[in-house]
Amino acid sequence: MQGLPDPLFGSIPANWGIAVAVALVLVALPLRYRRSDTPLRIAAASGVLAAGVGLALWAVPRLWLGTFRQFSFPDLPVAIAVYGIGTLLLAVQVAGPVYGYLEYGLVSPLAVALTSTTLSTFLHFQLGGETESFALYAVFAPWVLGTIVGLALLESGARRYVIPRVGSPE
Repeated sequence: MQGLPDPLFGSIPANWGIAVAVALVLVALPLRYRRSDTPLRIAAASGVLAAGVGLALWAVPRLWLGTFRQFSFPDLPVAIAVYGIGTLLLAVQVAGPVYGYLEYGLVSPLAVALTSTTLSTFLHFQLGGETESFALYAVFAPWVLGTIVGLALLESGARRYVIPRVGSPE
């Protein structure tokens, strides 16, 4: 039906399943290498990988099916800015939580990264009839990053001030 997106993999559940698998690989795979290198390098590599995979999962199906031009920005500098910001935010959304976990043991930002990466990947898999999913990502990603930072602060504060006092005889 015109105006409604078509699932890239044939059905919405298939799109969700593949989106979850991609997000798990992008967010959880770097955690396996925590002892082999510095946390900053692993986080940076995971961010670059997430940005590259996210950009590819968005662009390749649209180029293949010919819908890319239909939803692209007519003004090249605006398009470069929006897609550049979206790509950077996609990298930071994964790299930040991975670094927080590897360096400080923070778990809650990983949940946000997994959720937001799953959702953005799912939206990239919905083809045709959509507003520009990658441009929308540049708009909504600051909220995601704010949530990641907020949860990281809450978790680190709880670990420092609340958890040590639980069970103490004061």
